[in-house]
Amino acid sequence: MCMQRKVKREFIDRWLSEAYPNALTKLSNASGVPANSISKIRNGRVPKDFEQLKGLAEAIGVNVDQLFPVLPDRKGRAS
Repeated sequence: MCMQRKVKREFIDRWLSEAYPNALTKLSNASGVPANSISKIRNGRVPKDFEQLKGLAEAIGVNVDQLFPVLPDRKGRAS
């Protein structure tokens, strides 16, 4: 079973605001994640590649579980 994660965009947004100007390019260079992918991540897309999760979290200065927290397991719950 695959863990579902979400994006805590506020970490990315804070980093970008502090790194202005050219912040997206700086974050892309620091993390190894393409700038267009970072834009998608900011809009809620969680990368499937763990190296992207890790690279982005490390560049921002948080751990993967802070930036991409695991959603609670919904299995077994009544609908």
